Amino acid sequence: MNNQDMTEFAENLWKNYIKPKLEEECSNDVSFYRATVATNNGDGTLAVTIPFDGERTIQCTRELFNVESSANVLVLRMGNGNAGDNHIAIAEMDDINPDFKIASGQTEGGTGMKVLLGGYSVSGSVTENTLKKVRDYAVYRNSGLTSISMERVQEIGERAFCSCTNLTSISFPVCSMVGSGAFLGCSGLSEVFLPSCLNVGSEAFYACYSLASINLPVCTDIGEAAFELCSSLESASFPACTTIGYMAFAECYALTSVNLPACTAVDSAAFQYCRTLTNISIPNCIVTGDQAFQYCSSLTTINLSVCGSIGSRAFERCTNLNSISIPACTTIELWAFANCHSITTLSLPKCAYIGKGAFESCWRLVSLYLNEVSAVPELKNTDAFSSTPIGGYRAVAGQSGSIFVPSSLYNAFMNASNWGTYRSRIVAM
Repeated sequence: MNNQDMTEFAENLWKNYIKPKLEEECSNDVSFYRATVATNNGDGTLAVTIPFDGERTIQCTRELFNVESSANVLVLRMGNGNAGDNHIAIAEMDDINPDFKIASGQTEGGTGMKVLLGGYSVSGSVTENTLKKVRDYAVYRNSGLTSISMERVQEIGERAFCSCTNLTSISFPVCSMVGSGAFLGCSGLSEVFLPSCLNVGSEAFYACYSLASINLPVCTDIGEAAFELCSSLESASFPACTTIGYMAFAECYALTSVNLPACTAVDSAAFQYCRTLTNISIPNCIVTGDQAFQYCSSLTTINLSVCGSIGSRAFERCTNLNSISIPACTTIELWAFANCHSITTLSLPKCAYIGKGAFESCWRLVSLYLNEVSAVPELKNTDAFSSTPIGGYRAVAGQSGSIFVPSSLYNAFMNASNWGTYRSRIVAM
């Protein structure tokens, strides 16, 4: 039985028997899988190995009561991919194409199966115009697939195209949801068209090494590690995005610019090790997470005009950072700007808290302006300015540093806990 015969068989089976029966009795999602029989238990059940579901014992139709071990059977699964799904072996499959698999999903008519792709055996370009949802693991590890276009798909399931290493282009014009790991490991993917995408799941494009640019104009949420290790990614534009997840762009070594005008929160390590990132504009960011830009060694300018909190190590070892605008920032956590060797001047008009080692080893920091604060900020530890001109280090800057404070708070600074360490550097304005 060849691929075409198998497809016709599955469609007829679905249309003439299974679908009418399911419409009468249940509304579960349905999928078909090839499975290998490990043992015929002789009691109407088979021990089988199902792709992605592992080994389990399932019921079989009467026609398979005498099926032999190692045979390939067609398994029907009813459910949403959870542990309690029902499975039944319904027919024996020809062994001519042992890697044949049928992927399924929701069609416009509602819950149901759609013969979409010939599993591992599919190759070349695929265009599909009726499917509305691509199921989890639908085309997993298919090295023959090179491009795919699905005009009506609204949702792409988890790891649906995971490890399709020769896939180079995708087009889903109305898709609003990309599931976790959907294109994980698609190392050849270079063209992405998702103009209606609202949510990108965790690891959705993880390790897509060939992806050079991404533009998702209406996307509002980018999940954890969504673009991590996209080592060729040079630019990213997400004009509607409000949330960047944990390690979302970590280790994107070629990334030079990011446009995030609507973003309000950058999670921990979101851009960690983006070593070529030179500038980033996040004018509405309120919170910058721990290690968010750590080791972004080419970053020169940041503008976080409404950001209220800078997480621990957020800009640690951004060695070329020389221009910082954080006028609304109230909290700077430990080692937030440690080893930022190019900072010379910093103004913190709203600052209320400076954590341990926050500016440690900022060798050129000679001027810290706190002259607009309304109260003495809490200084967590005396080492906040160690190895800086403010702390007495002159090896690089060649001059002593100064902390400029309001004249009305001068005495309060001089007597405040830990600020006394820097008495000789405090200057009233």
